[in-house]
Amino acid sequence: ISNAIKYSGDSRNIYVRLYLKNDSVFTELQDEGIGIAKNNLEKIFHEFYLVENHESGNITGTGLGLTVVKEIVEAHQGKIEVESEIGKGSKFSVILYH
Repeated sequence: ISNAIKYSGDSRNIYVRLYLKNDSVFTELQDEGIGIAKNNLEKIFHEFYLVENHESGNITGTGLGLTVVKEIVEAHQGKIEVESEIGKGSKFSVILYH
């Protein structure tokens, strides 16, 4: 949620969805922010990786948040997915299997 707020730019619309589908629990977090380039989508889960983007301005971070989230999700035998488009926002999905 913190990243969604930081990278939303002028749009402050953030959506959180939780639902059950095929015995799996889905948690989705979607924003209408600046988005992430396709070539960075896998890299954002690497330790200390920060996307360089002129749209993000002076946003700071350690590059550890998504790394930690991914490790926690995978420790619970789940997975995390991301969809994003520059200028349209991002959607992160955490899927935990029953």
